[in-house]
Amino acid sequence: MMNAVRSDRRRTRVLALASALAVAAAAAANASTYNIINIAVPGGGATDYHFAGAINDSGQVILNDEVPNVAYNYTAVDDIYNIHTHVYTPLPSYPGSTANSTEVFDINNSGVMVGDYHASGIQWGGFSLSGGVFAPAGFTSSSYNEPVTISNDGKITGYYLDALQNSHGFLVSGGVTTTLDVPSSWASGTFGLGVNDAGTVVGAYTPLSGPAANAGFIDQGGVFTQLSVPGFTNVLPYQINDSGVIVGTAYNGAVGIGDTGFFDKGGIISLFAVPGALGTDIFSIDANGDIAGTWYDAQGIDHAFVAIAGIPEPASWTMTFLGLLGVGAFLRRRRSALAGAGA
Repeated sequence: MMNAVRSDRRRTRVLALASALAVAAAAAANASTYNIINIAVPGGGATDYHFAGAINDSGQVILNDEVPNVAYNYTAVDDIYNIHTHVYTPLPSYPGSTANSTEVFDINNSGVMVGDYHASGIQWGGFSLSGGVFAPAGFTSSSYNEPVTISNDGKITGYYLDALQNSHGFLVSGGVTTTLDVPSSWASGTFGLGVNDAGTVVGAYTPLSGPAANAGFIDQGGVFTQLSVPGFTNVLPYQINDSGVIVGTAYNGAVGIGDTGFFDKGGIISLFAVPGALGTDIFSIDANGDIAGTWYDAQGIDHAFVAIAGIPEPASWTMTFLGLLGVGAFLRRRRSALAGAGA
């Protein structure tokens, strides 16, 4: 079984333009709502995958560059970037890990990070990183352990593979690790992707039937509800902030067609795309409503960005904007491989 996050990271897509335009007509358009900042990735290759994977309330951004078509040692850049000071800080490698396999996924307001690494005898091991000190984290009894997000109070969610290579979500809260599985009638695989201080988890699952490769869920204390985005077959909710606002990516087609960012605030969906981009993925949202992700140009090259909210409070999330959608782009590995994950 291929890793739900890492396999088939690079994808080419053809946009179902008529469908996308129908959705665009229903979306609010207000480009002045956000100040979009493109972030260069120093040391990254021109055709590598560049993305801002997380942002916290202090403006610290997890910035990554991944080399295509490499099994484990593909993390060329793993930095913290500060949007206020414009300083890049390279992150250390997990002790004993394969070179260039350590990658941080998320950072909370205390500066605690989570991520993964590869090493001999371990497919993917999870860690936390605080004050320069690494510690095992996530579902540590599995040799395929992906801690994806850490809340501000230290809760961790992600997913792991069992001995039969079945995927399960997990939540670590107060030192207790709980397996998260959507109802068996829904799915053949569950992936925790985001968690907030209230312990609400968002993530994705692999539907047992139908056209969707990835469908979204919300888990509140073991009660699962489905999350959908009108006009899109596939949904990947990547993060939820402490105000309950969910962000992620929606797309069409079996391999991801017409991706766009979305917000879900109490079930009210609005779309987001960088103006002029051919595709936009949102990976993170902080308490200020600022977001981080990647957008794709006409050559299919992706660019890391953050978007600073120009509105005073999260209540105004309906004032989002939808830019130009187009053809051919690449998806970040976290989204692209979920489609290939199995039961």
